[in-house]
Amino acid sequence: MEKQSPFVSGGSLRCRDIRARQGEGLGEVTTPEHRNRTRGLTAVQVRNAGPGKHHDGTGAGLFLRVDPTGGRFWVQRLTIRGKRREIGLGSYPLISLAEARQAALDNKRIARLGRDPLAELRRARETLTFAEAAEAYMASKLEEFRNEKHRRQWRATLDTYAIPIIGTAPVRALEVAD
Repeated sequence: MEKQSPFVSGGSLRCRDIRARQGEGLGEVTTPEHRNRTRGLTAVQVRNAGPGKHHDGTGAGLFLRVDPTGGRFWVQRLTIRGKRREIGLGSYPLISLAEARQAALDNKRIARLGRDPLAELRRARETLTFAEAAEAYMASKLEEFRNEKHRRQWRATLDTYAIPIIGTAPVRALEVAD
């Protein structure tokens, strides 16, 4: 008398049926957590993620940390010169999934060369000039203006009065009086 399989209705119990239900030997494991780690997060999963850590699975150590209050932050875990470090990459939706992946890959390349990506980021921030900061600010601010005349006025004011005087000064060295 053959045993009835709990997995296959009306059929006999075979090892192949058990493995198929467990996902063994088929190239894919059926648990959702494992799928995320092997395929990577999707934009929908990022938007709908609940509190906790959600690993991207692309191999760069990227994960999304979701606070109980709903705040979403991209974090990368790297080993730099033998020490495990977590590097904050920014918040979602300010930093998209694609941007976070690119930043994580860049950091991983830097770490493989034996350098510290966090230290390099700090050095870059220290050397940021007023002209560079003003250009980055204007790129986002000018989009708010509907009128082309106002865009030109804003740019002309900075180009005429501020950038010639303090444009090359490091942002960290500037005071309110400047």
